[in-house]
Amino acid sequence: MILSEYTKKILGYSFGVDTCIMIKAVAGSGKSTNLVELSYHQHTHKQVLANKQRLVTFSNASSKDLQKKLNKRFKKLKRTKPPVVTTLHGLSSELIKEHFIPKLSILTQWNSIKMIRDIMEEQDFFRHLDRPTTQDKTKLAQEVYNLQDRVKVNLKEKGQNFLDANFNISKHFKTKTVNDFNFKKILLEYNKQKIKNNLFDYSDLLFKLLFLLEKHPQKLSKVRNKIDLLMLDESQDTDILQWSLVLLLISHKKA
Repeated sequence: MILSEYTKKILGYSFGVDTCIMIKAVAGSGKSTNLVELSYHQHTHKQVLANKQRLVTFSNASSKDLQKKLNKRFKKLKRTKPPVVTTLHGLSSELIKEHFIPKLSILTQWNSIKMIRDIMEEQDFFRHLDRPTTQDKTKLAQEVYNLQDRVKVNLKEKGQNFLDANFNISKHFKTKTVNDFNFKKILLEYNKQKIKNNLFDYSDLLFKLLFLLEKHPQKLSKVRNKIDLLMLDESQDTDILQWSLVLLLISHKKA
C-alpha cells in the first residue's frame, strides 16, 4: 500500500498508552485509511495490541464499512482478531450488559415512538385534531421523541432534569407540538413504563452508562483497563452527552 506523507507522519508519531491524539481531516482525504493504518501500526509495533483497541463511529453503516476494512487489513496476521468497531450506543449497550445489567432490553426508535403515541392517545392529547389519522399521531409522537432526546443531551452539561417541576422547555426549545405540562406528563409516563419493564431507549444507554460508571469507580477502572486506544471517527459530530462518555473513558490518559 502506498501511504501519503500525512499518513506516514501520523504513523511515525510516537505515543504510548497514556497519550491522546486528535487527527483532523476533511471529507475524502483518506480518514478511514488513516484509522485503519494507525490501528494496524499500533498492533504490529507492539504499542497497543488489537484486543486493547476500540474504534467508534456514528452510524451502523459506517461501523460496518470500517470493520470490513480492518478485517481485510488484519487478514494476513494469523491468530489476530482486528479491533472491534461499533457506535457509541453499541459500546454503551455492550458495557452495560457486561458490567451491570446482563439482560438489557433496548427499545428500537420505532417502538419508543409507538409507546409515546399510545401514551399520548391515553392522555387524550389528540383531541384538538380533526379526525387525526394514525400517521398524524405517529408524526406528533416522533416530534415528542426527538424533542426529549435533544433536551436530555443539551441539559446534561447543566445538570438539569426536564421532568423537574421548575423546568421550562420553552426557554430551551421552540416547539408548537407540546407545552410544558403535557411534555412532562407524557415523558413521566414514558419513563415509568420503561422502568417498570426494564427497557431502555437509545439516549438512555448513554445516560445510564455515565451514571453507572460514575457511581461505581471500580467498574470504571475495569472498563478503562480494557481500552488503551480509543479511536473516534467523525468526532466533530459528538454532542455533549457523547463527549461526556468519551472523556470519562479516557480522562485518565494524558492529552
